Amino acid sequence: MKKSFKKRVAASVAFGAVLALSIVDSALAITCAANTYSPATGGSSACNACPTGTTAAATPAGNVQTFCEGIAANYYGTAGNVASAHAAVTACPYGGTRAASTSNVALSTCSSPACGSGTNAEANGGTCRCVANSWGTPLDANDAILGTVTKGCTACATATPTSAAGSTAVESCYKNQRTANTFVFASGHANKWYACPAGTSSAISQGPADHSANTKCGGIAAGYYGTAGTDTGGSAAHATVTACPGVSTNAASTSTQAVETCYKATKPTNAELTAAIAAGAGGFWNVAGSSDAKYYVCKAGTTRASLAADGNSATFCEGIAAGYYGTAGTSSAHATVTSCGSGYSSAAGSDAVQDCYKTSSATNHFAVGGQSNKYFKCPAGTAAANAPANTNANTFCEGIAADYYGTAGNVGSAHATVTSCGSGHSSVVVSNCNSCS
Repeated sequence: MKKSFKKRVAASVAFGAVLALSIVDSALAITCAANTYSPATGGSSACNACPTGTTAAATPAGNVQTFCEGIAANYYGTAGNVASAHAAVTACPYGGTRAASTSNVALSTCSSPACGSGTNAEANGGTCRCVANSWGTPLDANDAILGTVTKGCTACATATPTSAAGSTAVESCYKNQRTANTFVFASGHANKWYACPAGTSSAISQGPADHSANTKCGGIAAGYYGTAGTDTGGSAAHATVTACPGVSTNAASTSTQAVETCYKATKPTNAELTAAIAAGAGGFWNVAGSSDAKYYVCKAGTTRASLAADGNSATFCEGIAAGYYGTAGTSSAHATVTSCGSGYSSAAGSDAVQDCYKTSSATNHFAVGGQSNKYFKCPAGTAAANAPANTNANTFCEGIAADYYGTAGNVGSAHATVTSCGSGHSSVVVSNCNSCS
């Protein structure tokens, strides 16, 4: 029996709806490529390439979050989980190779690292190391550990010719008899006199006589500056040193040396100035008179952009370097500066402690709205009881620090207004303000 017209129309509508839904589903469906993952559910954008060095065993459908759990060829590390974490990987060093893996693989499974020829480097445990009787870190032409080794391993000096394979520092080199500029350990290193660390020296003539006590290299070698140590005794310690920047040098010393003892005997070229600044110098200055025509490195935290035509007239480092604050110098005086401290930064030319900032919030800091990830030190003599929550809005240091007096501020609108009690005085709390005693 024939269906009624109404039933035929209803069936056609139903079929059309199913067909439309099928077309929509087809349009929304995505086809991810191999070695991709879905960062979240939904949409044709849900196919991202796997992080470098990782793989995905299955091609994601794009409708559920996935991860690249496998380790690609020529990488090693820890396998991930398709449902929870990417693999954590590192490239095999020095162009080494290995097969892809779905499980954890160690550095030692990398093979054929390119340790170069005539480089004092050798293959070991999936990587390259310096051979015996040398020291350093093997490097490629770009100062990395990715390509063929071309440099980085230095032969031990004749004075201390021996070291174990894989030694990374010059003080690993030793001699089996007493020799100058060496140090010894009282136990565990019999008949070994070790080379002083780079930039240090020992004042013990011909080196320590025996191994009856630990000794160190407390002197500062030529071309270095820093804090002198002590060769012998209970407080024996190596000097802590830094190489003079760029083309500059200085004389050896048994006492602490500042960076401004570093100099160039003749006027640096513009290229040498640029290189010295890149190496940490703030510039060069000169003393008056033709008897000392050297170009000295600027004191730490000060800068000078130009070079004097000759070394006969006095010049000064009047600028303030980034990471410092203070009072700019003049044509007759260096800038007077204070370091912002470890972990802090400041713009060049900063003149107050409140210009110093760090990237994490803390008490006694304030925020400037809109300056993301910058938390500034409180102005001198002020304090903030609470750390700023974020940098969305301005905050202020409302409190009065010890040894200051004045008017408290408001955390939402103003810093405290303070005056130092001065030398020899301290502050006490009187009602709601501080006064000096």
